[in-house]
Amino acid sequence: VDQMAVIFPFEVELYEKANAPVRFTGHPLVDEINPDKTTQQAREVLNLADKTTIGLFPGSRLNEIERLLPILIKTAHLLRKTKPDLQYVLPIASSLHRDDLAPFEQALNELNVSMIENNTHDVIQACDCIIVASGTATLEIGLMKKPMVIFHKLAALSYFIIRSLVHLPHVGLVNIVPGKEVVKEFLQYDATPEKISQETLRILDDKNYNQKMRDELAKLRKLLGTGGGSKNVAALAFEMLTGN
Repeated sequence: VDQMAVIFPFEVELYEKANAPVRFTGHPLVDEINPDKTTQQAREVLNLADKTTIGLFPGSRLNEIERLLPILIKTAHLLRKTKPDLQYVLPIASSLHRDDLAPFEQALNELNVSMIENNTHDVIQACDCIIVASGTATLEIGLMKKPMVIFHKLAALSYFIIRSLVHLPHVGLVNIVPGKEVVKEFLQYDATPEKISQETLRILDDKNYNQKMRDELAKLRKLLGTGGGSKNVAALAFEMLTGN
């Protein structure tokens, strides 16, 4: 290629080492994700009660739902033992249908989980803490400055293969971008309801810990560029075409 346009700052060094021309143009989510409601306003829009709310984000693919939603359901049951008044909300990704959750509907109804379609941004803003499968959603939540717990679990064979090929200290983008642990990650054998619920309770109960996480997440926006990522790519293409 003549030029790489990348959306994460850490990618620049990787391509430079490979002697590929590269420019960081900024991440498009910086423009797309802008908090426009208070927590209370978001709850009102979603017809949720104004009380402590936990987001359950199991992913956007069917195989993730099948593998990860049971962990979230068990976690919610553990949390309810300590905090029976918590309410739960689950956004249904645009890549899924409500029918995809049918095998878990009874369990979700027992927990009074509100399932909401096509409004993920308001769901994020309505939550006090979100338990989220590792993926792009962590970045969206981070840009909203909402405390979270990251978890993920792969099929055993997939995990074995990836573990032998990839060596990264973090898998969550909110940790990879700043190059340090901002949010706790519970992966594979550590992705247990017990550990995830303990971290969730710490976020809810420890105000200093909660605020420190919010403060670190607030730095994400600056690390991902000043905005205008799409325009920056267009400008780069124009520059290459015209030589200006």
